Amino acid sequence: MGPTFVSYYEAERFYAHIADDIAGRLKRAVNARGVASLVCAGGSTPGPVYAKLATYPMPWAKIQITLSDERWVSTVDADSNEFMLRRRLLKEAAAKAKFVPLKTRDENPRAAQGKVDKAIAAMAQPFDVTLLGMGADGHIASLFPNSPDLGPAINLKEKSRVCAIRAPGAAGSSARLSLTLSAILRSRLIILIMKGEDKRLVYNKALEPGSVAELPVRGVLQQTAVPVFAYWLR
Repeated sequence: MGPTFVSYYEAERFYAHIADDIAGRLKRAVNARGVASLVCAGGSTPGPVYAKLATYPMPWAKIQITLSDERWVSTVDADSNEFMLRRRLLKEAAAKAKFVPLKTRDENPRAAQGKVDKAIAAMAQPFDVTLLGMGADGHIASLFPNSPDLGPAINLKEKSRVCAIRAPGAAGSSARLSLTLSAILRSRLIILIMKGEDKRLVYNKALEPGSVAELPVRGVLQQTAVPVFAYWLR
């Protein structure tokens, strides 16, 4: 069975439905296991989802949150995914959630890789919900098709949960730390969020036969172990 595709024409319903879905799944996870875990995508597209989610009455103190990837910039820099997440989600009651950052004080992502891997490993897994965006080049998290570091990052035999990635030409910073594909697939559910006709075309192409190295999102869409919901706003 492939991914479940849901399309929307109204932004308000699009963001509200995704926020409701995530909230419901996290609450059920807490009720069932006493803890829930959420992986958040960076970038601008999921921002309204986080803003809505932050207003919901949730057992925030029992919810663990991390990011799918991070740009190696200061956490008070506007290009920082952590900065965005703290501004949109981790505030007021939602600030009680346990946040596991990817950015450290290390000079570069490779130096931080070991300690961040241990921090991610300590989270409740499989992740209850992993929210991903997708770039026009088919990248997810910071798994870019043109990265010289992509091979190990998409190798499903790779045990590391995070990897240092060089992403030439990527916005914000070319130096990044990202969850590996194998870590992303350690999820109970993956939600892919997309906007615009260009992303729909990339999504359709990613469903066709081809390599994960060409379109890394294929690693999520063409597997059958983890349910995938793809939400698209026209």
